Amino acid sequence: MATPSAKAEQYEKDAKAMDWPAVANLWDAVKAGATPGWDAGKALEYLVVRGFELSTLVVEYPFDVPPGGSPIEQIDGLVMSANWSSCSSARTKTNPMSRQSRKLDTSLCAVRRQPSRVFLSQVSSPHQR
Repeated sequence: MATPSAKAEQYEKDAKAMDWPAVANLWDAVKAGATPGWDAGKALEYLVVRGFELSTLVVEYPFDVPPGGSPIEQIDGLVMSANWSSCSSARTKTNPMSRQSRKLDTSLCAVRRQPSRVFLSQVSSPHQR
């Protein structure tokens, strides 16, 4: 895997420092649309992965595809246990997932042979179905 950017490394470091109360506080901030220090959508991506990690699952934080080159997509995270693995995809009001992105995201998860996928969205709209 390619070396993450300095900002991505900082996001991961910040997320890994969070305990459950800190995750809950960040979730409240995401819902309020006030996440200083995080680019749009990043707080939700990292808190979802951290929540799974705090639940003792093996995770991989967000990464670009393909690694190293000009990214065509970002996987928001991977979540793994002994019997399954899943791609995580998180979207906020300010960073909704388009139909084209969902199709590409699904295809990339299939290429990695992920049998399931976790899709989380802060809001629900007809365009996200």
